[in-house]
Amino acid sequence: MNAIELADRAGITYRQLDYWCRTGLVSALNEGSGSGREREFSLPEVRVVVRAGRMVREGMTPTAAVNAARREPAVVVSLLQALGEAS
Repeated sequence: MNAIELADRAGITYRQLDYWCRTGLVSALNEGSGSGREREFSLPEVRVVVRAGRMVREGMTPTAAVNAARREPAVVVSLLQALGEAS
């Protein structure tokens, strides 16, 4: 999946996703391919970004959200449910 599609799917801006990539929070398959080259993301990384996007919208910092999104799926589900109840 490319960066524009992923940002839309995750409910974040392209700039947010770009920042997450540049700071090493998430990784594209073709990282370091040069300016103007569209980033592509693996399915596992897509899942992380989508989960993290939801957590960021619920008030978590990007670093905390990405770290949490990389945990076991059951932990992620519990965290997302807790965030939803806190809203």
